[in-house]
Amino acid sequence: MSTYLTSKASDIKTKAQALKSTAETQSNSELGNTNQTDLQQNNNHPQTNLTKKAEQLAAKAQGLHTAADGIVQAAKQGSPLQPLNETAQKLKNAAKGTSSGLYQAAETLANKAQQTEAAQTQATAVITAFDNVEQRYEALMDEYKKILNNKEKAVKLTQTDKEKVIEVVKAYYVVKTTYYQMLIVHRIQKKAIAFHGAASQLQSQAQPAEAPESPLGKLQKDANQEMADLVDAAKTLKDEAEKLDKAPDAQIVEKYLAVVEKYNELEVKKEFTDALEAKKVPQVQNVKIKFDALQKSYVNVLRLRVQELSNMAHTLSGAAGTLSQDEQLRQKANLLKEAASNGNEGLKEKATALVSAINGSGDSDGTKAKLVIEQFDAVTDAYETLAGQPSYSAVLAKIKQNPSSPSLPGDEEKVKDVYDAYTNLKTLYNKILNFTKMKKPATNLDNAADTLQKTPNVENARLFKDKYDKFKDVYDSIPPDIKATFQSDFESIKNVVCGVNLDKKYISYFSIFWTLCNL
Repeated sequence: MSTYLTSKASDIKTKAQALKSTAETQSNSELGNTNQTDLQQNNNHPQTNLTKKAEQLAAKAQGLHTAADGIVQAAKQGSPLQPLNETAQKLKNAAKGTSSGLYQAAETLANKAQQTEAAQTQATAVITAFDNVEQRYEALMDEYKKILNNKEKAVKLTQTDKEKVIEVVKAYYVVKTTYYQMLIVHRIQKKAIAFHGAASQLQSQAQPAEAPESPLGKLQKDANQEMADLVDAAKTLKDEAEKLDKAPDAQIVEKYLAVVEKYNELEVKKEFTDALEAKKVPQVQNVKIKFDALQKSYVNVLRLRVQELSNMAHTLSGAAGTLSQDEQLRQKANLLKEAASNGNEGLKEKATALVSAINGSGDSDGTKAKLVIEQFDAVTDAYETLAGQPSYSAVLAKIKQNPSSPSLPGDEEKVKDVYDAYTNLKTLYNKILNFTKMKKPATNLDNAADTLQKTPNVENARLFKDKYDKFKDVYDSIPPDIKATFQSDFESIKNVVCGVNLDKKYISYFSIFWTLCNL
């Protein structure tokens, strides 16, 4: 094979290695430990590992500061990145300013955590500082999207320009994952207190209803019970979170989900949505804002989400165990039941083991997370086999035709329970472990690139293309914000192939890759 092809294979290997490195870095960060990184209930003293975690956060904030400065330095007058100058500068300062920022707040907490004193003030300062970083990051991304959505401006972006932005994305997610591995219950406590206060204010100020046709008057008349239920649920979560290190994960999950349920019941009321859309009822606006903040404090904590996944797998196992319309269906349902939870090797058990690892020394090599990912695939296979049974699919089709039916016959209700349980499980799974899901296909792609580099022939080109396609399948399935961390590395692989000037004698080799250029 020619030196030319060997060179191209070497370029592909370099790009694939960078992609693998990104996946490993982000996955390792995602699976970091949370053990002893909160405040103690009895005196608000830091737990033993909070100092180390706060120091890690400070280091990550420094990295974000540096990455944001990369945009600031590049976004000069005339540069395609110039519209990002102001927002990048604000993000840079939020990460680490001259006298304030997330870096300083984390360092102050780390120093305080070394002392046997209450640290709630310093912990709350870290929360406030991260909220500011998040706001500045989102503002920067909004400005960048404006550039991408403007064809005239987007075409002027160089690969180097794009990489400057992607470096910020990568740095931000390392900060974010580290932040959500500490002060978990303290943060939920602070957000739950604020949300309970907002919900209580809405309920109390809607009570008098001096103007029955006003937005508050209509809420009092038609959504009074929903408001009362929400206040009660919020108080229950607040009270549980105030236990800090003594609050079991299972209780936090249960009580948070109860708040979500009651909030959703209020949110669908026309009187609530009308008031929200009118933007003239500050009490309603405040409830929405505080709920969104509470939601972030929960959904970004991998430990709690995996605990929730374990609970959902248990629910699915129980639902599948009730299907008994016929022997064949019962057999397929039992396979799903066992895959979801069998007391030993099911998804429930493997998710619980991952929770324990995260709450211990962490799962930095991804062993426990890999088992969860593989077992979810087994659950999916079992469900799809079950869903292919005529006696199941016929009932499910009937249910979907009339989803609002208030009651179903016994067997149909059981099918709906299985469908709902699996759908809920899948929805949650698709939101978590996204960096770790990318690790295996990225490693496989890098291995194929290595083989191609050593022996650049048609057979190994075909192998690489196969691994590329499999990586892309996973890449396309993850949320856009997570996908952005891999975008530059992934596109650079394509650019190696799509940017070459082909000679006829290389067609048999490069034709295997041509489809990449249109993906």
